[in-house]
Amino acid sequence: MASSTVMKKLLMATAGSVFIALGVTAKAEALTLNGQSLDLPESEEASISFGRFAAMPELAPASAIALGGAWYQFSFGKAGKDAQGCQPADPNGPLCTPSEAGNSVFAGASPWEFEVGAAGAILKVTDAFFRGDAFSIFNFNTLIGTTSTAFQDEEGCGSNPDTCFADPLVSKGTFNLAAGQYSLRIVPTASPFEKGAAFFRLDEAKEVPEPVSVLGLLALGVMGVAHKCKGKPQRQQ
Repeated sequence: MASSTVMKKLLMATAGSVFIALGVTAKAEALTLNGQSLDLPESEEASISFGRFAAMPELAPASAIALGGAWYQFSFGKAGKDAQGCQPADPNGPLCTPSEAGNSVFAGASPWEFEVGAAGAILKVTDAFFRGDAFSIFNFNTLIGTTSTAFQDEEGCGSNPDTCFADPLVSKGTFNLAAGQYSLRIVPTASPFEKGAAFFRLDEAKEVPEPVSVLGLLALGVMGVAHKCKGKPQRQQ
């Protein structure tokens, strides 16, 4: 019996260490390990269960900003204050609710650094959840642009960034990025709830063939007419 008690305490200590290492706490939450019920200590901090952590790949830290990948979810507070990432990718950020569509990852700590190749890239930014937030986007301290006018109401667009980007009432923006190094900062210019989450993504710019100009077509037409006239014998008077 003594050895069984010692083993149980050892298992409890090990489980506690794992949860502390993950930064996971719970209020009076009981887990079962090898058939034994283990009660974790209470905490007043925001919590997330280990089961949710393991089941949701969106909670895995984003190692780098990739072109053509998933949406990156970021968090923000009051207007004028730089946005942050989401835990655990950004240890100093808040816990965020990921996209229900599974098409996003949590962004790490701001600023978000990446390199754009010679072909350029397209940056998309969209508000999510409750409408009403708007953003300015910077590369280092240079303004890239601002998102569209925000319409605040009691409804929202949900957690799917694709749905929110297609919503005409949501503040959003599409920005063409030239080749070079980027240190991306996003600053809310409107934040009526003084906290929230939104998304951005990077896509490779698609090369579009240059359209033939109207003047070019006219010039080709004139040349064709002149060629025909030159080859046609002139009528004698």
